[in-house]
Amino acid sequence: MIFLSHANVAKDNEFTRWIALRLAALGYPVWCDQTQLLGGEKFWTDIETAIRDRTTKFLMVLSRHSNERDSVMDEIAVAKRVAKEKALTDFIIPLRIDDLSNTEITIELARATVVEFSSGWAPAFAQLLKKLERDQIPKDERFSPGAVAEWWRANERQLMDVSETPEPCASNWFAIGDLPERLFLHSLADPLEDKGARELPLGVPNYREKGGIFSFERKAGMARLLKEAGMELAETQDMDRAEFQRSGHKGLRMDKKEARNIVTSLVKQAWQARCLAAGLREYELSGDQRCYWFPQGFVKDDKVSFRPIVPLPSGRTPHRRLVARPTKRDGTPQKRLWHFATQAKVIWWPRPILTIRSHVVFTEAGELLPSDKQHSARRSLCKQWYNDKWLDCMLAVMSFLHDPAYQGLISGPCGDDVGYTVSTHPLTFLSPISFGRDDTDIPEDDESEEHWPEDELDEEEIES
Repeated sequence: MIFLSHANVAKDNEFTRWIALRLAALGYPVWCDQTQLLGGEKFWTDIETAIRDRTTKFLMVLSRHSNERDSVMDEIAVAKRVAKEKALTDFIIPLRIDDLSNTEITIELARATVVEFSSGWAPAFAQLLKKLERDQIPKDERFSPGAVAEWWRANERQLMDVSETPEPCASNWFAIGDLPERLFLHSLADPLEDKGARELPLGVPNYREKGGIFSFERKAGMARLLKEAGMELAETQDMDRAEFQRSGHKGLRMDKKEARNIVTSLVKQAWQARCLAAGLREYELSGDQRCYWFPQGFVKDDKVSFRPIVPLPSGRTPHRRLVARPTKRDGTPQKRLWHFATQAKVIWWPRPILTIRSHVVFTEAGELLPSDKQHSARRSLCKQWYNDKWLDCMLAVMSFLHDPAYQGLISGPCGDDVGYTVSTHPLTFLSPISFGRDDTDIPEDDESEEHWPEDELDEEEIES
């Protein structure tokens, strides 16, 4: 059988169950104290006997917890003796799941080849499977997808403490309201070719197509803006925006997909204009996409208050930092800063929605890091973040962007006295069940420091 050794802490237990069930579903006989009788395997109270007489491969879940746990070290010691006595190659395989650096790994595993799960479970699992196949680790028909399903039904509900208590859940969907009812196609006295940038620098959302300019801006306002840009308005075609989205425009030979893309672009441009007007900075992503990030010192203490999905028992308003300097494990500050950023996507079904996607960008000495270092820095820092932090930061951004003139709304300017609104609170739903985890408390004031594994980051930068 495959023996899984790990520290008995929540994060390590979660990974151990995951990999044990994955291996069992593929037919590998696997034993760990998290699954025990998964395939009818005997429960081994004598761990040394199990490792010595029954184990074909010893997998150690390597983490900051297990690296110093006496019980795990005892199991490794037994496994090392077995490997030496039986002259087994690669009998022990460590599976690293967190930011434990190579220099910190226990000397007991000094010569073992580590499988790197800390950068992603799926690709590392594929690597492990290749190793098991090359070493011809035998399978057992008692371990199968059916056995895993049966174990799951019998155990997982109890493990996760599922209860039939309703629980509020949040999405990253924010309702769009008050969309302009009219759309205008402005023709120029000297038509522009349909080449180059789709958006002209006119100060309002616009889209060049069919030799003209689509906009929510009315004729008088567009005439003024075009004149300031050295162009002359010839005529304006007024159309119903909703009908244009549904059916396109026969006269312009434009189908509904093209029409919807034009309106989507105008709505997104208005959102981007609102972010820039609020003082956020633009960062270009791949595929001509953009996100908007908070500069340091833009708000007091780089913290923004927000309305949580579930009110705090104290009634106080929580905060989240949107800019921070990570610290090393010895408490000294890093040179770099992380900045929370958001990107918006427009969807139209089942209703007009602004979907907010979260990002993190990094600066050093006031300058953005190159894109390749952005990627490695993001992987190192953000893998330590959980859903509650991403949600809180997103809510803080939406709260920051709200328009004081509109209670709980953000305004998207589309022209003179025309625009739309976006709710600062996401669409929520009520789950009929909840999980007995004590992770729903929201900090009233986020004072935590971000710890960044510098050694790991440096290694990734060298590789890139």
